Amino acid sequence: MCAPGVSAIDPEHWENPLEFYPERWAGKKYDESDEKVDFGYGLVSKGGNSPYLPFGAGRHRCIGEQFANIQLGTIISTFVKEFKWTSNKQVPKPDYTVITL
Repeated sequence: MCAPGVSAIDPEHWENPLEFYPERWAGKKYDESDEKVDFGYGLVSKGGNSPYLPFGAGRHRCIGEQFANIQLGTIISTFVKEFKWTSNKQVPKPDYTVITL
């Protein structure tokens, strides 16, 4: 059994688990290469190696996980396309000279 709500606030796994601290994920890697199983909606890992379980684990793992990961790419690409990106640094002019040796 897995209870994402319990493991998400467990001080055994997380320092200050009740604080909003997104940097806690920087540099953390959990092995998701464990055995993969097809529960009828595609091949997924059992997902029990990490204490972070946003999609659950095992047989009752969320069937929308793969869709959510695809949607993240779509959302990020939309941000990149729609935002007006500016830089406060001046871009150097291109130098088209050829160096001969």
